Amino acid sequence: MAHRKRWQWAAVLLAVAWVHLAARAEVVEKTSRTDPLLRAALRLFPGADANRDGVLTESEAKAYKKKVESEKRKPIPDATGQKGKVHTIKVAMRDGVKLATDIWVPPGPGPYPAIVYRTPYGRKGAMRVAVPAALAVPCAVVSQDMRGLGESEGTFTLFEDEMNDGYDTVEWVAKQSWCTGKVAITGASGPGIAAKHAMMAKPPHLVCAASSVAASDVYLHCAYSGGVLRANMHDRWLRERGVKVAQWPKPRTQPYDERARKGSMAANVAGNRVALYDQAGWYDIFLQSALDDFEALQRRGGVRIAVGGFGHGNLSGLSYPPNARPADRLMDWMLHFLINSKREVAPMPPVLYYLMGDARTPGAPGNCWKQSRTWPIPHTLRSYYLNSGGGLDVNLPRQAGKLAYKYDPQDPVPTVGGANLYLPKGPMDQRGLASRQDILRFQSDPLLQPLEVTGRITLELFISTDVPDTTFMAKLIDVYPDGYEALVQDSAIMARYHKGLDKGEPLEKEKVYKLTIDLWSTALIFNKGHRIAVHVASSNHPRYEVHPNSYEPVMSYEKAPVANQTVHLSKQHPSRLLLPVIAPGASIDYP
Repeated sequence: MAHRKRWQWAAVLLAVAWVHLAARAEVVEKTSRTDPLLRAALRLFPGADANRDGVLTESEAKAYKKKVESEKRKPIPDATGQKGKVHTIKVAMRDGVKLATDIWVPPGPGPYPAIVYRTPYGRKGAMRVAVPAALAVPCAVVSQDMRGLGESEGTFTLFEDEMNDGYDTVEWVAKQSWCTGKVAITGASGPGIAAKHAMMAKPPHLVCAASSVAASDVYLHCAYSGGVLRANMHDRWLRERGVKVAQWPKPRTQPYDERARKGSMAANVAGNRVALYDQAGWYDIFLQSALDDFEALQRRGGVRIAVGGFGHGNLSGLSYPPNARPADRLMDWMLHFLINSKREVAPMPPVLYYLMGDARTPGAPGNCWKQSRTWPIPHTLRSYYLNSGGGLDVNLPRQAGKLAYKYDPQDPVPTVGGANLYLPKGPMDQRGLASRQDILRFQSDPLLQPLEVTGRITLELFISTDVPDTTFMAKLIDVYPDGYEALVQDSAIMARYHKGLDKGEPLEKEKVYKLTIDLWSTALIFNKGHRIAVHVASSNHPRYEVHPNSYEPVMSYEKAPVANQTVHLSKQHPSRLLLPVIAPGASIDYP
């Protein structure tokens, strides 16, 4: 949610193209036939092709830039048709709360389709980028401060009002005389969450939504993971919005009740015909929400997703090539539904995903784009059993065993990488934690052949403890031949929820419980010679809130007991990693 400057608008690309071209000194004029930036600019700004020959030259791009800058200097008509600056009004929601809204309508008679952008980061920044892009379409632009933020009235909550406010805003825009009645909504990160919530509300005049690195289910993918609060991201983001966040008592819990379930895309599919294009990253903080949303919508159609090898900001540790990010199709998607008379689906595969691979070995399998008509893609679930020797094997343990460690809430395991917002993120090396005694480590033998894993990952743990409640954390790791331990995914579960997130109960001392940890999804080839590893602990701070080993809330860690945690490893209690394995050659390349 911290990407205030990472706008997904086409104008940015054109600006980069102009700078790129200005730096060149070749005598021969570049064209869109040979220059990728000019080619992208032509696709996004067809009006820049002055002679309509289907080829954009440097001189045409420069002339178009001059024209756009000239238009920007002219008085911009407001919503009432009067000449002047962007028109700002307060739009009343159904409960009477008024939200600060900027409106820009292109020159000309109109009416126009409209693009809505609802944001927790300040509506003015969106208008500065969106208006130049809208000049080439043309379409109206509406940017709004979310409830309780910026200059809007009301109290901000963690997206609890966004379905109603999104619906009301879209329908208000559609009824204006300058609007054709066709409305799209878009956004990345926080604004993307607002866009998805508007879509889930099913406003009649919303024809499409385009979101990037955003979630629909705020409980599961913004706040909690397996019932454990994603403390660093949750607390800091709310504090930056001016929301007071109570740190105690702990553990901070919130059952996944009916109210929470209503905020998911799956609960709002019936009767929903809003087309959705979504972008996500394998290390993004909202990855699984994007995949779950696609899965919920794919049967009814009108949904596309592109998942790349990136996170919510720059990755640390290993890095993937620049083409690991998908081409920005947000604007193309919206214009397809706003301008075209028929609501056809834009030509692109339903699922476009980057298959990550060995990031250090040139020519290693993977590191390429794949496509599929469905998600999840066809796969075989393969079990890797944890054993008492620290191994990870496809065979069940021959002998019963168990491994134990002590978890002290006053000495938590520090966070190293993963799907973070503010903390360093991505496939970071876990070897810096090697000296800790509160982590159980399991790894396979070196792989004899590359292993392609694409889909959702699960870890089933059979555990016992001597405290009434605690947490367990898991990491999936790609171990390189030189020992580098690249984090693939990690997650958590609060043990009280072993029967489900809506069924918390205290644990009985030393009783064995089965915990299922959702490690979200990935698309990765573990290369030949690499090892698959699993790390199990009970803390990952400050990514997750530190649990005080108490079922009842407490006000301090000072008297928190040290928990004796045991993972059981036997045929009777087969703790195992479940990987979605793709048969060699089965995944489909994307041209």
